[in-house]
Amino acid sequence: MVMREEPRAIAIIGMGCKFPGADSLEEYWQLLDDGRSMAEQPPAGRFPTHDHPRSTDKTVFWGNFVRDIEYFDHRFFKKSSREAASMDPQQRLLLEVAYHALESSGYFGPHKQQETDVGCFISVSNFFGFTGPSVSLDTACSSSAVAIDSACKSILHGDCTTAIAGGVSLFTSPHFYQNLTAASFLSSTGATKSFDAGADGYCRGEGIGLIVLKEHSRAVAGGDPILATILSTAIRQSSNQVPITVPYSPSQTALYRKVLRMAGVTPEEVTYLEAHGTGTPIGDPQEFLGIREVFVVEGRRDPLYFASVKGNIGHTEGASGASFTTLNPKIALTPGQLEIPTRTHRVDGPHPHRMYQQRVYKDRSYPPDLQKCTFATAGSTRCQISVVRVQGSTIDVADCLEMHNRLRLGRTGKMNATSVPENIAQKRRPTRKGRVARKKPRYLLESEQCGKAGSNVAGPKEPACYGFEGLSSRK
Repeated sequence: MVMREEPRAIAIIGMGCKFPGADSLEEYWQLLDDGRSMAEQPPAGRFPTHDHPRSTDKTVFWGNFVRDIEYFDHRFFKKSSREAASMDPQQRLLLEVAYHALESSGYFGPHKQQETDVGCFISVSNFFGFTGPSVSLDTACSSSAVAIDSACKSILHGDCTTAIAGGVSLFTSPHFYQNLTAASFLSSTGATKSFDAGADGYCRGEGIGLIVLKEHSRAVAGGDPILATILSTAIRQSSNQVPITVPYSPSQTALYRKVLRMAGVTPEEVTYLEAHGTGTPIGDPQEFLGIREVFVVEGRRDPLYFASVKGNIGHTEGASGASFTTLNPKIALTPGQLEIPTRTHRVDGPHPHRMYQQRVYKDRSYPPDLQKCTFATAGSTRCQISVVRVQGSTIDVADCLEMHNRLRLGRTGKMNATSVPENIAQKRRPTRKGRVARKKPRYLLESEQCGKAGSNVAGPKEPACYGFEGLSSRK
């Protein structure tokens, strides 16, 4: 297949993740394909859930949790057992997932001269010996998305040739749970119900998602595996028209239009949008209004489909923009595949006031370059958008599951053979055979920053309509 050159575009050449119920991209894909919700109560020993000043014994801490976060192959990563035991669990998992993301990009290939001019927009540069920009960002729920935006701009400005960016989130204390509950952010019934009339707040999720980025022309010249292409990114503040935790539809609308203009893409070309969809009674209606205002334009012939993975793995907060390629993640979920997950919603041009769930989707042909818009937002404070073109050939979707709409796209590029580099421990991949501490601490660390997770429980019940009161639905 001849690959189209995207001037000044950024290629995604590698990725890695660890989410609730999924320790790899393949397992994450299967989780979405099965339509499972990973909402559950905290695993035994994670943190105490009783006898808190602001909680009762009847308080339920719902979440989506990554398993076995105490395991770490400290010898592989050249850490002493004492140092490993004192590390933030988020940092330990970041090293593991960063290694797998770089490995998937071919960075450790035997015939590759390993570059050190790599930018890190999450803190792993010291271990790998990278010399590019090393920046950690905290913009609340948009942290990982803003990190990806910063990585793209750093590459385009010539600060580095390659970059790794994303986010991580683990919950090791009940205290932030109590704060969010007091502010009425969290669902009292379990899983997040994105764009659902019964939405009552979000369910927290743990997770790690990282992507490896490179300028598109360099990736083509180097024979790198190009999983997807980022055409443009942008950030915008929601002004002071609403409280800081409330999204503001006009600001999101302006951001959509800006990033589409930068990418040279029209609203009609966008077939699928990966939405934030936190499942809050205020946030989802505002988000839907912005989507409808920009993308459901007069003359639009094809429906716009949009969804959120938060019903599957929860709201990963600071990592939600990278749940991304993981896509909130889904810019590129796995090589050659784009997932439209459970509970896909649809808006038609002739009926812009309606939003309804798409159940079965058959016998439809898509253009060679499927346009996909994905974004992450932190309430009303900061918002980042990426427009992505997934490379592929025209396909027909004829065999769809009732719970999912899946598009299989042809993969482009060749994966370089990989091996463990000489300068990183021994010639083996990291394992998870031993624990890093002599005994498991009651509180692993006070590291309340981001998230994704899981075990298998029933998802949200079927709603009467989707979005908010007044929107009709149909199957």
